Amino acid sequence: MAAWNASAAISTCLTLDDISLASSSSPDSEGAHETPILNLIAEARSKGYDALALPLTTEKWKTRWAEMCLLPPGGEREMEIKKEQRAEVWRSRPGFLEGEVTLTRLDEAEGVTVMVSEWLELDATDDWVRYDAEIALQQELAYASYLNVQSAILPAPRNRDHVASYARIVNSCLKNTPYIHLSIRLPIYNPSVLQHTSSSNSDPFLAADSSPASLSPLKSPPRLIVSGNSSEKLSAAPESELNATWEMWDLIRSICDYDPRLTLTLDLSPPLPTTIGVLSKWAAESVRNVLLPASTFIANGKGYPVLPKTTQSFIRECMISVTYQTFEQDPIKYRQYEEAMYRALIEWTGEDQIVFCVAGAGRGPLVARCLTAIERSGRSATIYAVEKNPNAYVTLQDRKTREWGDRVQLVFGDMRFIDVPEPADILVSELLGSFGDNELSPECLDGAMRFLKPPLSSSKLFNEARATKDLKSLETPYVVMFQAVNILSGNGGGLSGKCGPQVQECWEFEHPRTDPVLDSRGTLGIVLLCYGGNNDFA
Repeated sequence: MAAWNASAAISTCLTLDDISLASSSSPDSEGAHETPILNLIAEARSKGYDALALPLTTEKWKTRWAEMCLLPPGGEREMEIKKEQRAEVWRSRPGFLEGEVTLTRLDEAEGVTVMVSEWLELDATDDWVRYDAEIALQQELAYASYLNVQSAILPAPRNRDHVASYARIVNSCLKNTPYIHLSIRLPIYNPSVLQHTSSSNSDPFLAADSSPASLSPLKSPPRLIVSGNSSEKLSAAPESELNATWEMWDLIRSICDYDPRLTLTLDLSPPLPTTIGVLSKWAAESVRNVLLPASTFIANGKGYPVLPKTTQSFIRECMISVTYQTFEQDPIKYRQYEEAMYRALIEWTGEDQIVFCVAGAGRGPLVARCLTAIERSGRSATIYAVEKNPNAYVTLQDRKTREWGDRVQLVFGDMRFIDVPEPADILVSELLGSFGDNELSPECLDGAMRFLKPPLSSSKLFNEARATKDLKSLETPYVVMFQAVNILSGNGGGLSGKCGPQVQECWEFEHPRTDPVLDSRGTLGIVLLCYGGNNDFA
């Protein structure tokens, strides 16, 4: 290990079979962690690996995508229409469902390099396959970015004639995910020079014109077939053939305007060529990862697996330093949220079920703290968690299954537009940021105010508060028992269906930002109300 560059991290690459095996292991075994992924990470680190790489998605996502986006020839028209309708819904709002991703938590993703679905054909000859593959790639990278993943490995281009389409999609991803590093997996040279056949269909990297069927994303990824006399074939191969994949890389990075976040993952599965010019081209490139399958190693004089000296030398020349950012948490903030909810619960009067609404639940930290506060208080309560981010919603679904159960009900959508099943007693949110309006806090929370139970008035409480003759008493929050009160609205009266029997909507005037209150549609407006037969306005 001393010969390795200290800045180079050694990672192990896991497969879906490894994850499935870890998931089937007993969770009660000694030293087990909360999730199978955390167990695999701990196991990898105990073996001396610095990090690990693993597939981001599962076979369940691959199957759903294929059922939506690939139409079999000769299928029934009615079935094709249903598939297309499902596909259009997904295209308008791409997102994963439970069980379609391998990572759901930030601590699982820390220091992990994810491998994007290798069956995505971003350079397919079929326009619709290529279009849906691009949406799927954007969806996967958005989810990886949400988990604070720093690096993602993209599948290799398969079709040299459409490599420009591949590059355009990669360039779009670089612009849409500004913090994640993208690394394109490529072999040093075109592996077909080592194959017995030279037909275009057997060459996934240089195919000139393949049929849509041969580009089906459901096919297995291209595999290398190396014959026994590979050295002779490499020596006889012209340098132009060995340089084909480098030329593809050169075109991709040129279209991406040499973005510094675009790097290479070199696949050293094929034997290294002896041609100096081929190796020197790659040694001058921005190589972020080097993929070393078990077949790359050879046995030394003592029988231990080692890398050939030429491979070791080449890796030292190519390997660049990789740094990983760590996730910063704020436990003090969430502890204070829990304490505030706890105090509200113990001071709550009445024995009815208390309804919480967490507006903007994110990954669920407030929901977890709310559950803890409920347990501490011994009260009975229901929680509705509202979240519009499809990536965060995947985490919420996972936590509901593993941790929360029926104690939490999930509501997917924008808090300004959707409705919750029942009015809430307590509305909880952390839409703040560095300033009070960083995350559209006024606009979003004003729209979510309709989740709360109807407003009321009480002249008795008002007079008691002002009896001290001190103006500060009217600005002081009180915990009161509502008895002598008048419910102003909320039982469905009025023209709009939102006013009470004594409050009727007269007319509405909308103007840009003259009043900060949002209606149920998320629009700004002023509403003047007339009380009974009185001509007074309020």
